[in-house]
Amino acid sequence: MGPYTGGGTAVITGTNLAAATSVRFGSRTATIESATDTAVTVTFPAVPSPGPVPVTVITLGGSAGGLTFTYLDTPTVTGASPASGPTPWQPYDTT
Repeated sequence: MGPYTGGGTAVITGTNLAAATSVRFGSRTATIESATDTAVTVTFPAVPSPGPVPVTVITLGGSAGGLTFTYLDTPTVTGASPASGPTPWQPYDTT
């Protein structure tokens, strides 16, 4: 899961991933940061709106999917309760 504005990091695990040439989040291409035989680390792209998208890894040997990544909406804060609290304790300065 990550923000629909993109820019976060995702790690996709499996086998035979070292030759990954592309990783797709829905119709958008992620930026591959590193790839080993068992993991691909990507920066996931932004999408137009929150929701689930399929993830596909493309290698020289073919493609693999079956995963879903869920983009989340950005949070909105409308208030805090109580609006204030007690003053933190401060030690008495004798200097």
